[in-house]
Amino acid sequence: WLAVITQKDIADKTIIKNICEQEEEIGMVVSELARLSEDSIVRQIYQRRQDDIMLYNKRISDYRNGMEQESLRADKESRRAEKESRRAEKESLRAEKESRRAEKESQRAEKESRRAEKAESALASQKSTISDQAKIIDELRARLAEKTES
Repeated sequence: WLAVITQKDIADKTIIKNICEQEEEIGMVVSELARLSEDSIVRQIYQRRQDDIMLYNKRISDYRNGMEQESLRADKESRRAEKESRRAEKESLRAEKESRRAEKESQRAEKESRRAEKAESALASQKSTISDQAKIIDELRARLAEKTES
């Protein structure tokens, strides 16, 4: 059978003739193929069938290629969405970090404000004390001046 199927590759055609003589079934098939190949209508039918098979295979191939392209597009879109999600997550973490930094800054400013208030309070207290001491000194100078005059 292999020799018959690949007969165009066999240079010595007597090999096929000997096979056909030894194997009656193979001989019948070869005779029928020869008869059919001589009939132009059968050849046209065969050629149309071959064309239909090729067209069918091309359509299948195109369909598969289309499916592959769609799959590739979907994969690409999925990767893009994943990348966008990671970017959004990073942005969210960055915003959260900035919020914590702003909160710390606010707490630091509040602490600094309380410290300044304490310092102002202490300064006002010292001014009051100095003012009171200045009044006492003025009173003592006035008394001393009265005693020295008298």
